Amino acid sequence: MIQNALRKLSSIIGLMLLAYSAVVGYFWLQQRQLVFNPDAILLTTPARNGLKYEEVRIISGKEMEQGELVSWWIPAAAPNAPTILYFHGNSRNISLRPEVMRGMHELGYNQLLVDYRGYGHSTGGPPSEAKVYEDAEAAWNWLIKQRHAKPAHTFIYGHSLGGAIAADLAVRHPDAAGLVIESSFSSMAAMGEKDYGFLPIKAVLNQKFDTVSKISQLKMPLLILHGTNDQKIPWQMGRELYEHAPQPKKLIFITGAEHSNIPSFAWLEYRAALSQFVQHSAR
Repeated sequence: MIQNALRKLSSIIGLMLLAYSAVVGYFWLQQRQLVFNPDAILLTTPARNGLKYEEVRIISGKEMEQGELVSWWIPAAAPNAPTILYFHGNSRNISLRPEVMRGMHELGYNQLLVDYRGYGHSTGGPPSEAKVYEDAEAAWNWLIKQRHAKPAHTFIYGHSLGGAIAADLAVRHPDAAGLVIESSFSSMAAMGEKDYGFLPIKAVLNQKFDTVSKISQLKMPLLILHGTNDQKIPWQMGRELYEHAPQPKKLIFITGAEHSNIPSFAWLEYRAALSQFVQHSAR
């Protein structure tokens, strides 16, 4: 009887291990789809928001995987205005947060809003961590070489996943004027452990986006914005990034703001924080 019970227990444990292994394998195979959630449909355009703009096509990637990043260049009214290189989050495309482009224009900044490969109308195959870093580099080079933007007047800005992409680019280009990180995470491993704590995340994760290990290398002013009611990325991750970054740096918590609504929820506070940062950081 004991042997039968042990055999049953062994079978149950075996099935549980098999099921667990299947879940781990599924996560390993599907993690790109979990990280990246692109959409080809544009919800709006700058023109629909009363802004003059140019749709630009930026070549990114190596020959076999080369694609076009179909992005928006929104010029400021004044010459020699600061430039914002903007990287959006993991969902949809550059059209998701029109209040951002309206706000930047009101503040008097040039803007380049970038759609990574696979997002919006951009081509070049599905995105990955390595490829979106390539896309960010291509966007930077386009700004400097094609638009003749001055690095000392160019700010790198990222929201959510875009914060990790922006931070990686900023570390590689210390001549930029400053880095703005809005509602972003410390690392994808930390996000995975928060959402899938029952899995061996660090062992199977290949889309690392390990911002917290890079940000100590930053050589420019940093502004971090995070809503205290962010249900997707805890505000504590914003604090963690801040604590690992060198000076000069500033951390602003927007009381009551959620993951994607800081500009619309607290426009006056957002406007003041961004304009002061740009004014004091541009060289």
